[in-house]
Amino acid sequence: MKQELRVGKVTDSHEWLDNDEFNKRYNPPKNAWGVIEDRKNYQNFTYVYAISMGIFGPIKIGKSNNIWKRLKQLQTGSPDTLYVHGLMIETDTINEKRLHKIFEADGIKGEWFRPSTNLDKVLSMMLDIYCGDGDFKKLESFIDSLEDALNVS
Repeated sequence: MKQELRVGKVTDSHEWLDNDEFNKRYNPPKNAWGVIEDRKNYQNFTYVYAISMGIFGPIKIGKSNNIWKRLKQLQTGSPDTLYVHGLMIETDTINEKRLHKIFEADGIKGEWFRPSTNLDKVLSMMLDIYCGDGDFKKLESFIDSLEDALNVS
């Protein structure tokens, strides 16, 4: 039985778009989730991910080269359904440690963070990039501006 990957997006108006509604509104390429579904290909990369406990609950920012395995591990220990809010291939400039530093003030414990407008925006941009519809330079610029505003180095 194939495990369902629950992917969604919180819009600027704080509306949750589940898989079907996300696909209708943003019309990602048919194979937008193909890298996840093709287990042979996606294990060649390290992904930065954001998984929330419930739709609007705490968000874990982490990294993994096997998102299926990681989601399953986290779901086993969680009383709530987990959702993927952000996912992209980790780069030198967009990586787990940098996001942890930027959102440190929203930290709950370890790699878990409170949802915030800026975090939602970063995750939404990550998901757009993953779907082939986003602008990597715009995400980098936004993250740079967050670092400057928060005096994070």
